[in-house]
Amino acid sequence: MNSIWNKNFHLLKQRFPEFYEIFYPQLISSIPNLKDIEELKEDEKIEFPCGWTVAKSKTGDLTAFENGVALHSKYNPRQEALRLADSLSSEESKSAFAFMGIGLGYTPVIFAKNNPDKIVLVIEPDIAFFVVALYCIDFSSFFSLQNIILLVGAPTDAIISVMEHIGLEKCHFVRNKAFSMHNKSFFDSLDTLLERNRSKH
Repeated sequence: MNSIWNKNFHLLKQRFPEFYEIFYPQLISSIPNLKDIEELKEDEKIEFPCGWTVAKSKTGDLTAFENGVALHSKYNPRQEALRLADSLSSEESKSAFAFMGIGLGYTPVIFAKNNPDKIVLVIEPDIAFFVVALYCIDFSSFFSLQNIILLVGAPTDAIISVMEHIGLEKCHFVRNKAFSMHNKSFFDSLDTLLERNRSKH
């Protein structure tokens, strides 16, 4: 079984035990008996039940595709995520950063590691896509931090409640259309609710 998945699965259970207990059946059912991702060869691909295809990029890091559309750089996804994480420094006045859709997780993991004083929220409505990220990249630095919030599988009203508690004016929302196209209606609905709540203040 995938060693990255095993490590992430163990760390998830330690860091978010309530989440783990609630979603354990979905976490397990979202991963078939796939080969170890670390043994994936350059010309091989892994098809996940959620519809994503994972393959190696030119630099050897993993990238993903949905219906043939690349979610990350096909050349260097880690460097792409690092550039995006660095670009968020222009929003240094914000205390919380909400990542809308997880992709393979590169950007929130890198950003959280480089900005441990910031609150980092991951908003992903579908457990199966979160599982792909856990299967593919190392989340150990992410799960070691205190200021992280998983809004995975959470309904829109629960997400709004968390964002209101933090303060919408303190939050910067990081959107990537490719990461949200698997459930566009959910993210469109969330955007509408966020805008409605902003207008109240």
